Amino acid sequence: MAGRPDFSGRFVLRPFLVSRLCKWLDEEGDGSWTAESVRNAETAVLASENTLFDDLIKNVENDPELKRVVRDLLLGGLDIPFVQSNETIKKGVMFGIFSSKDSKIRISNIIFETYLYNHFLIENLLGKPAPVNEQPGFVSGGKLNMPRILEKFQEFMQSEYRREDEKFVEQQGRLLFLCFLKPIINGTGFYYVEPETRNSTRMDIVVAYGGEEFLVELKIWHGGKYRAAGIRQLEEYMDSRKASEGYLISFSFNKKKESVCEWLSEQETAKRIFETVI
Repeated sequence: MAGRPDFSGRFVLRPFLVSRLCKWLDEEGDGSWTAESVRNAETAVLASENTLFDDLIKNVENDPELKRVVRDLLLGGLDIPFVQSNETIKKGVMFGIFSSKDSKIRISNIIFETYLYNHFLIENLLGKPAPVNEQPGFVSGGKLNMPRILEKFQEFMQSEYRREDEKFVEQQGRLLFLCFLKPIINGTGFYYVEPETRNSTRMDIVVAYGGEEFLVELKIWHGGKYRAAGIRQLEEYMDSRKASEGYLISFSFNKKKESVCEWLSEQETAKRIFETVI
């Protein structure tokens, strides 16, 4: 399971999902249990139709308060205490959506979490400007060109969302990036959000494509001091995953901000980090 979150604790999968993963690996995979083949199995399972996923979405959509809590947890990065007496939390546990870790609510497993992310992405795209994600050069020779993706995402945000207020971008910016990214990697690649870094100011996303991993940190801009701290955080995260490159996206509300889309200099970091300021 190298390269993926540990499936212990909150990542315990339901027997149905384990069976689906094993079935794909046995019938469609190459017979190995490498990180890449497991990711491919996850991608296939997430794209499949089954009653478990149908029930998951039905339970969320049929209860507005439960849906709000799930969105706040995944997209708002809120730390929500696990209070067993709360009716909404009890429903989430009963439906197998919520579990507890460190006395906080967590989505019960990584496949449910990613499926819910995908559901909210599609919901967010309906009736909104379509991301410009068919530009040539995003994928070349089976390899993902992440710097070009970030350049075009910056252009997309400046073109379509320049008039939106700070609150909108702070709440929706990271969701819009995932909306932009998903069609590019769909069917071939895979992404997941690191739960320990998902909060109101920071989110780490791991994108797997073509046998490579891309580490993307998304932050809300709070000045040069916090930018430097963000670079250090990304460097530490790169070290933990033995990654040679990292990508930093900052959503800035400074009216005098300078649009940035470039590799950081050697004076700023000893790592190879591509920074985008939006």
